[in-house]
Amino acid sequence: MNPLVFKTCGFKLSAVKVVSIADINSIRLGPPLTHCRISLPNYTFIKSPKRNHIYLYRSGKKYYVRHALDAKACGYGWRTARVLPQAFLDSIRSGDSGQLCRIRANWLIKSYKNPKIYAVIGGKRRHIVNPAVLRTCFKGHKVKSFVNQRILQRFPSGLPFTNCFREGALLKGSGPKVYVFMHGKKRHITNPAVFKACGYQWSQVRTYPNAVVGVTPTGTPLNSCKLKDGTLILNESRFGIYIIRNGKKHHVINAKKACRGKWGQALKFPVEFIKSIPRGSYISHCY
Repeated sequence: MNPLVFKTCGFKLSAVKVVSIADINSIRLGPPLTHCRISLPNYTFIKSPKRNHIYLYRSGKKYYVRHALDAKACGYGWRTARVLPQAFLDSIRSGDSGQLCRIRANWLIKSYKNPKIYAVIGGKRRHIVNPAVLRTCFKGHKVKSFVNQRILQRFPSGLPFTNCFREGALLKGSGPKVYVFMHGKKRHITNPAVFKACGYQWSQVRTYPNAVVGVTPTGTPLNSCKLKDGTLILNESRFGIYIIRNGKKHHVINAKKACRGKWGQALKFPVEFIKSIPRGSYISHCY
């Protein structure tokens, strides 16, 4: 038994008893003791006595830690690694080093050598297009910088992240134009009459940096609040989907199931505007 195995198993020299050779020879010889069954707490750093590779132990697997910065970015900190016998280390299953972190939604991540910052949204990494968007949408969030590129590459690339506006939000830059955010695009509200007809309030308008407004995709101008037949509308303060038919709003029963693929096409409007539309009958479909 080598000294490392002796120590790892928890044996002490003071417990060793000296006996005669005859007594030792009378005991049947078993296989060499190369390692002990060791209980490791989760998130223990471990290493072999022969190599400098360090691993993180988690849920029965060891994950290779390429750099201390990766461990710190994951929130594990950095502590002295526990030296284990090679045989015991080899017996622990290896995990994918890209899975070192359990990265949560809305984490900000980047490569150690690349200035591009990404937000993890919907299982994808989305490039944050400029510092103004970063400051506006992720105020107070810390950016996690990784040396191991596999940690970033486990998330497929998504569309660039240009804004964090909710559906129906009213926004403007430093200029006079006011926009409403609909289906991922900003739509210019062409005049005060349309603004009023749609039930919007000036107190709802928020001013953002021009760099944020500028990178938000632009849709067609909003010239009127007269809704076409088949338009789906959503009450902004209460759950409920309506469909417009012949100038009336019809409440769709069990809309999430009835509308299915059309669910995401619903436009969000203020309560007062929806109230101004004559009420029709209840229906159970979206066509």
